[in-house]
Amino acid sequence: MIRWFGFCILAVGWICSGAASAQERSATGSVQLRQISPAAWEALQRGLPQVLAADPDDRYWDPQFGSNVADTLSVQAIVVKGDSIIIGGYFRTVAGIVVNSLALWDGLRWTPVVPGGALSPVGMPGLITALALSPEGNLIIAGQFSSLGGVTVTNLALYDWNTVTALPATFTGGIAAMTYYRGDLIIGGAFESINGIAGTRGIARWDGTSWHSLGGGVEIGNVSVLYVRGSELYVGGSFQRVGGVDAPALAVWDGSSWHALGDPFRGETANITPQVLAIAALPSGELVVGGDFYRIGSQVIPYLARWDGSSWNVLGPPDGPITALAVHEGKLFISGGFETVGTLTSPYAAYWDGSAWYSMANDMLNTSLAVLTPTDVGVLVGGNFTVALDNGFIANGLAVWTERGWAGFGGNRGNGLNGTVTGLVSDRSGAVYATGSFTRAGATPSPHLARFTGTKWEAVGGITFNEQQQLFYLLSPYRNETLALAAVIIADGQNTPAVLSYDPSTARATILGRIGGTITQRSVYALSYDRERDLLYCGGNYRTMNGDTVRGIAVYDGQQWRGLGGGIQSGAINAIAPLPDGSVIAGGTFSTIGGTAARSIARWNGSAWEPLGDGIGQGAQQGVVYALLVADGWLYVAGRFDRAGSVQCTNIARWNLTSGTWEAIPGGTNGTIYALCLWGDEIVAAGEFTRAGDTSANRIARYNPATGMWSRFGSGIEGTGATVRALAVAGGALCVGGAFDYAGGRSSRSFARWFGGTSSVEREALPAVASSAIELYPLPLGERCTARVQLRRGGNVRLDAYTLDGRHVGRLWEGWLSAGVHEFPLWLGGLHSNALVIVALQDGRFVGSAIGMP
Repeated sequence: MIRWFGFCILAVGWICSGAASAQERSATGSVQLRQISPAAWEALQRGLPQVLAADPDDRYWDPQFGSNVADTLSVQAIVVKGDSIIIGGYFRTVAGIVVNSLALWDGLRWTPVVPGGALSPVGMPGLITALALSPEGNLIIAGQFSSLGGVTVTNLALYDWNTVTALPATFTGGIAAMTYYRGDLIIGGAFESINGIAGTRGIARWDGTSWHSLGGGVEIGNVSVLYVRGSELYVGGSFQRVGGVDAPALAVWDGSSWHALGDPFRGETANITPQVLAIAALPSGELVVGGDFYRIGSQVIPYLARWDGSSWNVLGPPDGPITALAVHEGKLFISGGFETVGTLTSPYAAYWDGSAWYSMANDMLNTSLAVLTPTDVGVLVGGNFTVALDNGFIANGLAVWTERGWAGFGGNRGNGLNGTVTGLVSDRSGAVYATGSFTRAGATPSPHLARFTGTKWEAVGGITFNEQQQLFYLLSPYRNETLALAAVIIADGQNTPAVLSYDPSTARATILGRIGGTITQRSVYALSYDRERDLLYCGGNYRTMNGDTVRGIAVYDGQQWRGLGGGIQSGAINAIAPLPDGSVIAGGTFSTIGGTAARSIARWNGSAWEPLGDGIGQGAQQGVVYALLVADGWLYVAGRFDRAGSVQCTNIARWNLTSGTWEAIPGGTNGTIYALCLWGDEIVAAGEFTRAGDTSANRIARYNPATGMWSRFGSGIEGTGATVRALAVAGGALCVGGAFDYAGGRSSRSFARWFGGTSSVEREALPAVASSAIELYPLPLGERCTARVQLRRGGNVRLDAYTLDGRHVGRLWEGWLSAGVHEFPLWLGGLHSNALVIVALQDGRFVGSAIGMP
């Protein structure tokens, strides 16, 4: 069984039969999640692959944020190998990865089948026309190329998943089809001979050592398709004879001789050569052939015919040629140059369920398909087509058809962004707002500000941004569920660096403050809202706010802005953190603030600035602070530095708010940290590093204060110049923004979501109840499972069930739980095709989440 999912069409959801009370639990023994009608849910294109990648935790990264500009592919061949899909054709990249016409999808990520792919003599991508798998699992590759994986080979090669080997075949022309028959490789196409061997025109056999004729070659035409059923090999094409036997367009090899199948195929007129281009078998055992023919014998049987064992019969018929066939779940899928099939209008593609025809196309498909391949999740299609998906994304050359319609393939729903994300803020609904240099979010035009609901991006209007001066884009929560936004906008026809409040309910923006300064000193780098005191702080390197001199930091009380102690003379404020006692921490790069010597970090006590010990240093200079986070009596400070006070550290440290002392975070990171946030009881750090502590961690990692250990988020964030700039928790997921191409090895452009709880590395190291955690077991999910919650302390706990896109589907528990381990049996009602996310909140604070899969 194929167990790969670049996406998942979620056909059913869960709802909780009721928030079970203690009495109900003792009576029923489990919380029941019952199936509801698929019509109640949208067609969702997401899921977690069920194969292990380089890091098993990569399955927790949401796969839907690939580029919103699809690769243009010409896919001519597809084969399935275990859990993997191999495609060949003519293309340079897939999901931004250079593969040169030959790529492998392992259920999680795209990779080149061989390093460097297939190349032509001039260094361009070669052309792959046919693929086949040997009984031993080796990949046979045919086409037009001069090298494969750096090995000089010409047009035909074998790859044993370690080494590329040329098959010694000299021929002119091309190979259109390959298959294995009785252990030997059969090739068919448009060639005069293989190695000059007689009887190998258009078709030949390779026994692993040498080439042979297969009962004589074809005459007057070529071979287009090979199909093995039982002990027979079916050959279709444009030929008239095979091995001396009259068999126009279709012939059968039984292992020893050739013969025709029924009456001869003919064109609509005598001067039109009939062609068979596709062959498949129905569940009934009947053979179906498609192509460009009009009569079989004296019968008019255009383009698609069914063989019942003794005669040919009309099927459809379509009104144009058939180029591809596949049978999937008892249905016959067809594609070709037709407009109608039977009485159904369905340009280019349709399927037959044994009694009626159904459309696959509507107006979404623009041409016929070259290849149809059945898989466990639908029919994978390749060609030179484009098809419009229901979210506005356009798939080019590769897509999948399911009972719910067309979907993208290969972990890309097209929900990535086309520019950098520099700010993220969640709202009460579980949605997340993003701001940055992008102009499109997924398929949605939404310049510089967009909202992700959990299933799609929504445009956010009401603000006119300046596209020429993209100096900064910052977000913060603000009063009454509004947002604070800093950006350069157009106001009164003028370019205006400003701080605004934005009300999503009315789509109206109000300027709170106008930023002033020289061209190099009017940027905003930090926005922070003190909700308890209703104060909005703004930091940067700007000089004035609403014309008043503030020098890099100011606070807004809802009526007016005021500076804090004179601000900074030079440098910048990059991060601001209000403290519970009403004081404020400012971090950045400066040597004095408000006339007080302070190395890149200081505290505003309400009337004056105070240094935090000896501040933050880098060698003999001050260091740079980019992120601040207050958690459990500590102030976490991150950026680029090697010393906090007198304590040696690497880019991250913490300040004890009670004792006023610095403490290093073990190991630190080997690169700059730009963002911090809380994820359960852990501190998430992100930036441009590749190591955290002793752990390899690409641009994002988490630190557990209880154990002093770092752990990674799977393969992390990658790409050319990859950097993470923003973090937020929304809808039970950790949201990540920045400038990057991949998350967990899969295409993820500038935005990503992580759904996992404790990492697999961390699970091995933690004691039984070291910190709050949640998990589902046993995995994979069956009809019954258990949610296990570990709490370090007692409190009011809420457990909720979600679909993978963050849609709330049930409340499992709400009430007091003591410290320790608690288990909640769940009955899933046989919903084996879905993923279940359980999210735990304690006293309104995120504790953790867990994912269960079939």
